[in-house]
Amino acid sequence: TVSVLYWKGAPVHSATSGKMFRANTVVAMRSSGMFQRTAISLTPLSAYVKAHYDTVRHLPHKERLSALAKQYKELPEPDKARYVEQAAINKANKPPKDPSEKRAKKAKAPKKERKPRASPLGTFVKANYDSVRDLPHLERLSALSKRFSALSDAEKAEWKAKAEAAVAEKLKQQQ
Repeated sequence: TVSVLYWKGAPVHSATSGKMFRANTVVAMRSSGMFQRTAISLTPLSAYVKAHYDTVRHLPHKERLSALAKQYKELPEPDKARYVEQAAINKANKPPKDPSEKRAKKAKAPKKERKPRASPLGTFVKANYDSVRDLPHLERLSALSKRFSALSDAEKAEWKAKAEAAVAEKLKQQQ
């Protein structure tokens, strides 16, 4: 169920998001406690509120809409007709909603293919991870990186070659 929290058509300030809502929205609360904004059609009263809201800004927030509703009720019929006409024009200019558009999902952009990569350190870690499984999980990678740093340049070159071979194999698999 949804209960309307604010009068439709009035620009109101949301305490939850800190934003002002437009005159053509209603702030409602779902039974789950979540706020939602729903578009509404312009009514004669909301057209009046939209036109005269600045005249009641000096009043406290909670009294503004009540004051405008009271003013609207006291208007003579010829003056109300102007706002009825505005609401009718607004309703006539709105295109009819297509129900299929509501549920249509946006097409997601295809993900870019990433080139396979491998570093000598990553290849070393993958090959030697089992040797550090007994260490606490936060110390495992630092122990392996220290071991890799202690390797000679020739041994590091071997791991670099292994990493390049792994990349070449992944590229073959993709083709």
